[in-house]
Amino acid sequence: MSLKNSFETRFEDVTIQFEHLSFVDGIEAYKHLKVHSPTSNDTIIVTSELQKCLKSQLLLTLYNVVEFTTYECLQTICDTIKDESIPFSKLTNKVFEVWHKTQYSSKLGIEKIRKLSKKHMLQPNEAIEICFSDNIFSGNVDYRKIVEVFTPLGCNINFQFKSSSVPQSLLKIKNARNKLAHGEVSFSSLGSLYILREIETLKDDVFECMDLLIKEVENYISNKKYLNMH
Repeated sequence: MSLKNSFETRFEDVTIQFEHLSFVDGIEAYKHLKVHSPTSNDTIIVTSELQKCLKSQLLLTLYNVVEFTTYECLQTICDTIKDESIPFSKLTNKVFEVWHKTQYSSKLGIEKIRKLSKKHMLQPNEAIEICFSDNIFSGNVDYRKIVEVFTPLGCNINFQFKSSSVPQSLLKIKNARNKLAHGEVSFSSLGSLYILREIETLKDDVFECMDLLIKEVENYISNKKYLNMH
């Protein structure tokens, strides 16, 4: 499945949740209206707490889409370099530096670093593999993080957004996710901070940013921007 298709499949979850939220949010909660099940006698009462919780749940789904898509884009670049069996001598300086940092962590110790250095000096044409830390993205993805990770590889992440709110939207979604995940706030408390229109803006901003990231990564790979052409 392509990056674009994978993203669109995940974003469909967002679209469905937003449609449900829009329906429930449009009901006047103070009237305590009952929504009837078409297959049983069961009913639910739409309360303001329910509306708020649904907003928070959608924020979690949005963050999930952002982190998964960002990770998948990064992994696709790494997999491409691995599958093409590219030696480090043919990488651009930028990609080489990224690979070097993943190989020579300060945690390895001086002796291990010396052995690795000797090995790579003796085998300059050995195919390389870029392996980022498993927790490179772990509740910390916003636009600044995307720039921080992809720019060193030579990707052009200086996106010209249609909406100037995109970077701030990704930051809001990340912070909301972390507050919910760490139990700092309840779902209803966090949801009370947003109106439906604000949620819709966050949704649209996520789509725009992820769409531009995917296009840039696809362009990066198709034009082999990781190779030193000189």
